[in-house]
Amino acid sequence: MEFDWLHLITVEAKKHSMKNVNLATEAHGVSTPGHQAVGVSSSLSVTKVFSYLECVLLCGQDHRCRAAEFNSDLLTCMTLGPGSYSGFTANVNSQMFVRNGFL
Repeated sequence: MEFDWLHLITVEAKKHSMKNVNLATEAHGVSTPGHQAVGVSSSLSVTKVFSYLECVLLCGQDHRCRAAEFNSDLLTCMTLGPGSYSGFTANVNSQMFVRNGFL
């Protein structure tokens, strides 16, 4: 699949446990503005967020997340697990983050 414009994104999300032990997770991936997922069979979560970056961070914090779709009209983030979507289609109100590396 080809996109006119790609950005590599690295996300570091730190979670704190009750004992103040830092657990770091990283998500590497590509940003695909103007696209949304198609053929979605299920989602891990749909959450109200205010920015694309918040959506990327949500995906980075969930080890099951393989992609996240931010809808700027609805201000929602849908996180998607492995095999839960079949591809992408154009949508000017959506932006996808697709993970391509897991650390």
